[in-house]
Amino acid sequence: MNGKVERLSHIRRIMMMVGAGSFLAWQLPMMDKSERLADSAAGLGGLVSLTGFAIWIATLVYLVGPWSRFSTSKDVNAALNDELVRANRQRAYMVSYAAMMLGAVSLFILSLFVPAKGIEVAHIIMTIGVVAPMFSFAVLERVGGA
Repeated sequence: MNGKVERLSHIRRIMMMVGAGSFLAWQLPMMDKSERLADSAAGLGGLVSLTGFAIWIATLVYLVGPWSRFSTSKDVNAALNDELVRANRQRAYMVSYAAMMLGAVSLFILSLFVPAKGIEVAHIIMTIGVVAPMFSFAVLERVGGA
């Protein structure tokens, strides 16, 4: 059972990293500054964005789908959701909050020198809020699992 738990935990970490990376690939081309680059590259940004969206959705379906929970035994599920995992999840949310606040403060300071639209700022902070906990949870799980 221990080998199965390790394998499933490793797959979960990889899927978190893939999910976070694909969410970034989906969102970055839609931000204002990179839109001009996408237009000049004959729609390559749109293709990257669409691919990132598709991979992100597939990752979410894999991570939260019913087969991810019910295909294993109760012992394996308990091992995949133990105290360390719950603590890592809580730390990942705290890291996300700190990253969002740091992003908001940085964008506020930047807006004193460069004009920024509210929608752009909200988009950046929302992207940070989605990506930061996924990356930090995967890193915390790796550190805790090593």
